Amino acid sequence: MEAAFFKAAFSTFANMNKNNICSQGTVKEILANTVIIEIKRHSACSGCHAKSICISGEAKDELLEVKSMNPAQFDIDEKVELFMERSSGGKAVVIAYVIPFITLFSALFITIKLTGNELVGFFVSILATALYYVILWVINKNGLIDKQLEMRIRKIE
Repeated sequence: MEAAFFKAAFSTFANMNKNNICSQGTVKEILANTVIIEIKRHSACSGCHAKSICISGEAKDELLEVKSMNPAQFDIDEKVELFMERSSGGKAVVIAYVIPFITLFSALFITIKLTGNELVGFFVSILATALYYVILWVINKNGLIDKQLEMRIRKIE
């Protein structure tokens, strides 16, 4: 199982160059200023001997909507490369995981310290984390965060 994890981790790092995080996909639909790309997500346990009985060991097809300045340059079923600046990937991790984690545990520990009640701490920490995501949603209504975390698309040569 460890070998499968390292193999999957290596394949992820092999798709990164110095400045970008890359993935390949297939064009499925072309809209006015958007291209719909299908990518395959492979689980880290593809080499595991128990994958036949484990439901998490399956590859999943995922559709991504990628904005393009000139979507007419792509054709249906054409192989393309999706890429994002490495710094944008780091920002996405901080926004989606690090800040909510800090919010959750800070609210939990502060509330327990102030009230002495773990149940109240639990509800306040869940509420604070939910409030963080609502604020994030409101900020992103105009696309302020999406613009910073935008994926780009290019033809595979």
